[in-house]
Amino acid sequence: MAEIKLNLREPNTEKETPINVIIRYNGQKLVYSSGKRIHPSMWDNLSHFR
Repeated sequence: MAEIKLNLREPNTEKETPINVIIRYNGQKLVYSSGKRIHPSMWDNLSHFR
């Protein structure tokens, strides 16, 4: 089963940062940019899906 997570590229910055999509499947890790940006203060670290 694949695991998909959303992470901030730079979580400790004071400006908007890109949101990365991390996909883990069959021992592989793939990282893609979502094309979206957000300020870290507006982000909660519970953004993941299974």
